[in-house]
Amino acid sequence: MPAEGRGRRLVEAGLCLFAASLPVSIAGANIGWVLAAVGLAVCAREGDAVDWRAWRGGLTPPLTLFLAAAAAAALFGPAPYHPLENLQKDAHKLGLYALLATAFTVASPRRPLAAFAAGAALAALYGAAQWAGGLWVPGAVPRAHAWLHPVTFGEQMAVAFCGLACLLADPAERTRLNWGAAALTGAALVMSNTRGALAAAAAGLFAVGLFVPRLRRAAAATGVLAVMALLAADLLAPQRSFILTLLGRGHAVAARSQGQFERIYLWKAAWAMGWDHPLFGAGLSG
Repeated sequence: MPAEGRGRRLVEAGLCLFAASLPVSIAGANIGWVLAAVGLAVCAREGDAVDWRAWRGGLTPPLTLFLAAAAAAALFGPAPYHPLENLQKDAHKLGLYALLATAFTVASPRRPLAAFAAGAALAALYGAAQWAGGLWVPGAVPRAHAWLHPVTFGEQMAVAFCGLACLLADPAERTRLNWGAAALTGAALVMSNTRGALAAAAAGLFAVGLFVPRLRRAAAATGVLAVMALLAADLLAPQRSFILTLLGRGHAVAARSQGQFERIYLWKAAWAMGWDHPLFGAGLSG
């Protein structure tokens, strides 16, 4: 392997491993970004061109602001120990974004995106099989989750689905493969029965329609359809339906085991905490 290309190849290999593992294995994804970081170090040593200022991207200000708010809440909250202990999670988000933004100035995004698509497709297929198998279990509420928690799985499928929606906004990208991938990830998202991820996907579709000029006229209709899909997804699983539980028509067992009403209590408690600590909050686990 030529010395000049060693770092670049390590970066690309790390990004591909990170992208392919993200829907499948957090450990694999961690190994991937570490490999990409090693590749960047090799690039610096060998004198390869790296845009070290790329980390100053569009996500840097909001992530930095969020980190600063979390730090303030940890330092000035009522119980700083646990919030400070969890602060590294928010710092990790900013650091990982900086690493990926820099790494993609060295390697083309084409192969990592293909690797992510392969990993997401594998996870979606496995999740769909889990959901179908759960239909045969009496009293069960089937939820696709592949190798992750259903909430994490649903969030990843929402990201993949919205990304494919952006891709399909370009007429040149409207291939059978991309349409099939969008249908697969969309179905897996619904099968996860994760309301937060479904709401995020609905907001994402509205944003795609709002910011793509040729789709702007359909933004309102897209938003209405997305909200209808969100409501339908909630009602398709009556044993976990938040709407039916609020209306007093939810399954009695679900109301106890799925914690539908407990969510309302948690929201009320969070609102009260905000009023008690309006300036800095209480911090994560504070």
